[in-house]
Amino acid sequence: MNVSKLIIAIPFLTSIISSSVIAEDKIQIDGTIDYLVINKAASITTFNRTPLENVLLSADVISESEIETSSATNFGELISQKSGIEVTYSGGPGSSPFIFMRGQASTNVVILIDGIKSQVDHSGYPKAVDIPLSQIKKIELLKGNASALYGENAIGGVINIITKTSALKDTGYASVKHGSFNTTELNVGVSKNLGDVDISIFASDINTDGYDSLSGNTTNSDKDGYVRENVALTVNKFLNNGANITWTSRISESRLEQDNAYVSPTGLHELHTNTESHNFKYKIRKQNWLDLSANYNFSRLTYKDFIDGMGANSAASYYYDVTEGEQNSYSLINSSTLSFTEATHEITTGIEGAYSAYDRDATTSNRNNISPFIGYSINSGKHSIQSNVRYDKIDYYYNDGVTKTSSETSDLLGYGYQLSNEWRIALTHSTGFRAPDAYSYSQNSNLRAEEHTTKEASVTYSDLDILARATVFSTKTSNAIEYDSSLFYNINTGQQKNQGLELNIEGKFNDYLYTISATFQEPKKVNSASKPILLQKRAKYFGSARISKSTGKFEFSGKSTFSGKRLGVGGAMSSYVKFDSFINYTLNDMTHLEFSFNNLFDATYEVTRGYNTAGRNAYITLKRDFNLP
Repeated sequence: MNVSKLIIAIPFLTSIISSSVIAEDKIQIDGTIDYLVINKAASITTFNRTPLENVLLSADVISESEIETSSATNFGELISQKSGIEVTYSGGPGSSPFIFMRGQASTNVVILIDGIKSQVDHSGYPKAVDIPLSQIKKIELLKGNASALYGENAIGGVINIITKTSALKDTGYASVKHGSFNTTELNVGVSKNLGDVDISIFASDINTDGYDSLSGNTTNSDKDGYVRENVALTVNKFLNNGANITWTSRISESRLEQDNAYVSPTGLHELHTNTESHNFKYKIRKQNWLDLSANYNFSRLTYKDFIDGMGANSAASYYYDVTEGEQNSYSLINSSTLSFTEATHEITTGIEGAYSAYDRDATTSNRNNISPFIGYSINSGKHSIQSNVRYDKIDYYYNDGVTKTSSETSDLLGYGYQLSNEWRIALTHSTGFRAPDAYSYSQNSNLRAEEHTTKEASVTYSDLDILARATVFSTKTSNAIEYDSSLFYNINTGQQKNQGLELNIEGKFNDYLYTISATFQEPKKVNSASKPILLQKRAKYFGSARISKSTGKFEFSGKSTFSGKRLGVGGAMSSYVKFDSFINYTLNDMTHLEFSFNNLFDATYEVTRGYNTAGRNAYITLKRDFNLP
């Protein structure tokens, strides 16, 4: 797949470019200017759009303008600017992110793409299709135990990536980016309306030399580069009955150069990744009692690990393994909104299922689940109540064909009270679980499902210029699954616990916009016979602060990110502070020149012990929006 050629060709295929800039690109559904929105809306907490000031659970939104003006170079950097979220890597640019939400393991998070669960690998790690930031419209974040809404693994939280699809409406964009590590990135997207059909095509190509991701006598000292090509196609057809059907396909290919501390230095060590996802969605809405969405998704992922002469043209086998996985999933969800006197009732019912199969060097595993659920919420005067119940049944086996079944019921109950026009308090209690993945079960057939209980209390202040929320949380985990000395086991004599405080402040003052996020937590393993142990790769405090201002043709922003000490394999990683900045210059209504400067003071820090992170780096981007005739 030669995406770079497609990127160059697409603008010419769309004929003559109009000279007017689109206004819709900066407008949200509620009609407000995106970069002025403080109290954004999210659907992730109840399946219905709700302003953040009114949600009972801890939620956040990264808007389109925040994405566009962020200096983040990848998805992990982008989401880690929000409270409760830490992201680590074991490698350079293009390495897979490990996402820790609310101090939970990186397997205890659910990633959605346009509301559809992304595939996990044979070890339970979520593997989202590699979506470039240029193709993302916004990201909704739900922090904390959400198993009652999204099933097993949704213990730390849920991330919903909402893509641009066909929202551009007879418009397009093209951009070229170049900068540090000899990085070049090309992005293009067009959307065309043909009567009752919308068609959108997006493509991206990135190539970087990277940097030496792992130093030491046992590794290669060369730079670890990264190449990725991505294409997305969406076709949306509107039907006569007010419904619409949407087909979306995404394909991504990448090649990542790696260092590995467990092998001798080598001239070639690369991970080749192919991912694809194809989704069919039918949606119909009539009055307030029917808001029905039916989804079917097929996804496939392939990992091939090469070393030295064992390449694609070699008869030798791959170095570590070849992992191939497929998943078929479906969901049927309906939301009804009914109003009586002063009370508004929302009822959500649905069912989800997924059938996954993996092959790792001829070793097979399967994981199948079915999950019905129901939710009810009521808003009456100053009072709000939300309740959700979900049943998950998971069957899985690894190679031997002996099936193991885990089934659990998760629940959530929340209450909110409006103290005044500005102040609101909320209390929630939720339970959840994570079943063993097929691989860990193969190593220990006696493994039991993790069980989680979470309590939250929050206070929210909001007016036209500020939205501030403080959330106190506590999660206790029984039967936590751990790994040590090639053995998976349940913690039977103690628990994993995390309790803490999240602070989120977003507002505007005069011509300045600002965002402050901070998390104070204590994720630890507790055993009455020994001293509590801090869980690896999770800091006791971390956060970020961002401020931006627009004046004339310029938009400026600066961001600081900080993290406390974290425990790594073999020792601790030091605390750090780093600073980034962004400048946008408007050449004309259609064309923008962007400058991003990351790690301004060249801070040296680790997110995975022993692995290097990027030093000072800078990029320049030329971006052009256009209308189609």
